[in-house]
Amino acid sequence: VRPVSAVDVYVIAPQFLYQNLTLTAYGPVNRALAQQRITEYMSTLNPGETFYLARAVNLVIQCGATNAVITSPSADVTASALQLIRPGTITVN
Repeated sequence: VRPVSAVDVYVIAPQFLYQNLTLTAYGPVNRALAQQRITEYMSTLNPGETFYLARAVNLVIQCGATNAVITSPSADVTASALQLIRPGTITVN
C-alpha cells in the first residue's frame, strides 16, 4: 500500500465589500423595517453573488411603500469570487 500524497490546500478569507444604499420610498412605508430587511438581505449574500437593486425595491414595497427609487448605487453590484457583499450605510428617505 502506497501512502497518499498530500495536496496543497489554501483557505482564503473573503474580502468584505461594504455596500452603501440610498433610496427614496413613497407612501406609508415603515422605514426602519425597510432598512432592516435590506440589511438582512445583504447579509445573506454569498461570495461572488450579485446584490440586485430590484430586490431591495421589492423589500421596501413589502414594508408598505407604493414605490421606491434607488439613487445609489446606480446599478446592481456584483462581487468577485473572493468578495462578500455586506451592508454599509442603508438610508431610506
